[in-house]
Amino acid sequence: MEEIKRSVCALDCPDCCSLLVTVRDGKAVKVTGDPEHPYTKGFICRKVELYPERVYSPYRVMKPMRRVGKKGDGRFEPVSWDEALDDISGRLRDIIDQWGGEAILPYSYAGTLGLVHRNFPQRFFHNIGASRLDRTICVHTAYAGWEATVGQVIGNDTETASESDFVVLWGCNAVTTNIHLLPILQEARSRGARIISIDPYANRTAKF
Repeated sequence: MEEIKRSVCALDCPDCCSLLVTVRDGKAVKVTGDPEHPYTKGFICRKVELYPERVYSPYRVMKPMRRVGKKGDGRFEPVSWDEALDDISGRLRDIIDQWGGEAILPYSYAGTLGLVHRNFPQRFFHNIGASRLDRTICVHTAYAGWEATVGQVIGNDTETASESDFVVLWGCNAVTTNIHLLPILQEARSRGARIISIDPYANRTAKF
């Protein structure tokens, strides 16, 4: 039995694509963009197209792996979840006993995390007295730079870019990381807009 289910991409990029997932006998076999969605327009990036191949890959890591040998050797051995948790909790206890909870710095961040995955671990780290971090060392530095040069951090209406006379892509490799912006930029260019790319290296967007 085969059916098509609607979904949405969970990756942390500006596009937030609307997806059509073909499911055959309970297994996802194909992922495509929704042609009826006004922004996705029926196409998606290669990374998401290959989701089924990665999800069902025989090389996917499905259990904890403990490093053996020197760091960088790439040698790991599978262990049980109980072994992995005992090992990690034991090392955390040793650190706390020797230097205190603030010797542990929780660092995690990903746009693909839901609210529970994103926020619940903080209860654990607060409980053990770990050091506090403004959650991530990348997003907040970008926000600080934006506020210092542009002002308030707010989103823009990407679809209105087609009506712009002048578009600046600053540190944005849109051809690779924001593919649904491209048709909008092409429309703006056809209307006479000038498009400038500012980046420390010559990427595909610079060529565009």
